Amino acid sequence: MIAALLATAVCLTAPAPAPSDSLAALWRQARPYAEFIAGVNERQAQWRRVDSLATVPDGLAVRARGAGRLRLLIVTVYACGDSINTVPWIAKLAAAAPNLELRIAHPDQGRWLMERHRTPDGRAATPTLVVLDEQFNERGCWIERPAELQRWYVATGKNLPDNEYMRHKTGWYENDAGRSTLAEVVAVLEGGYC
Repeated sequence: MIAALLATAVCLTAPAPAPSDSLAALWRQARPYAEFIAGVNERQAQWRRVDSLATVPDGLAVRARGAGRLRLLIVTVYACGDSINTVPWIAKLAAAAPNLELRIAHPDQGRWLMERHRTPDGRAATPTLVVLDEQFNERGCWIERPAELQRWYVATGKNLPDNEYMRHKTGWYENDAGRSTLAEVVAVLEGGYC
């Protein structure tokens, strides 16, 4: 079931691996989450609110700890509403699993990674999460938003006036409270590719 959901939320086929040195270089340029969140200069109240609410159920934390040593590299910007509603949950997941290390890169450095991992409707989007092993090989990805919300966006949301679209999306994230993001990201950690 999760694998079927992931197929709609992330790229549908595994891309050819990027050169490890490019991913390693991007990783070195990226910032730890604590530094990223401390530097928020847009939509600060929203970031702080979601960051303060984000928690990880014990069962998902245990599963994440069993996934092996992995690096989570997220390309995003402060202004992105989907990032505000997903990245803090992913950061709490990484904090709950010592085998995971999280870093955040800006699209100025990571645009090429966003271009490699597009949404089902063909957009390069934030957040783009790529899971890397210890040698900086790609092991999976998760793009933009949870599968259910992505399906709604593709079928309906992108055709709505901005205020209706935002009202629905914001309500969806509030009701979901990070559950879908966490479940899908843990499934990727356990071996689901994009």
